[in-house]
Amino acid sequence: MPAAPLREEFYYRLRVVPIEIPPLRQRRQDLELLIRHFLDKIGRDRGRSLRLAPSANRALLTYAWPGNVRELENALEYAISVCEGQTIHTGDLPIEIERYYSGRPSERGDEPPTASGGVESEARFAADRRQPQVGLTLAETEEVDRLRAALRETRYNRGSAAELLGMSRTTLWRKMKQFGL
Repeated sequence: MPAAPLREEFYYRLRVVPIEIPPLRQRRQDLELLIRHFLDKIGRDRGRSLRLAPSANRALLTYAWPGNVRELENALEYAISVCEGQTIHTGDLPIEIERYYSGRPSERGDEPPTASGGVESEARFAADRRQPQVGLTLAETEEVDRLRAALRETRYNRGSAAELLGMSRTTLWRKMKQFGL
């Protein structure tokens, strides 16, 4: 059952004491502390002791961070999910951070490519590249594009993607299966 929309006056009630929090890209001095906090928190939740390779740390510190603190937490959550062992390497970071960092040769790390590096990162996202779907109607093709865009935007978190699309996780899963995503 979809949630009822908030009444417009409720927003005015919330604006009694406006709180302005600048985006993460404007609070660079907080990045190291937040990275350590999230690494510890996520590591504790998963029962793992984790650390960042120097180049992965530099990649996180130099990234433009168009989103907020939640984006940083999600990036670390993703990296921890795909990393092997206790050290998170640049190749384990979400592809947009990895690509942003690799485009800055003057700040590249001393870390050699690893088995979990760039090649695997490219392979993870190769399946997402637009493949011609045979036998789909225009409406189905547009739906596949919407599903892919939502999945990319949420870093393949199905719960978040389903919420973004306004459907249940079960419906999203069924559509992904239907379209071979």
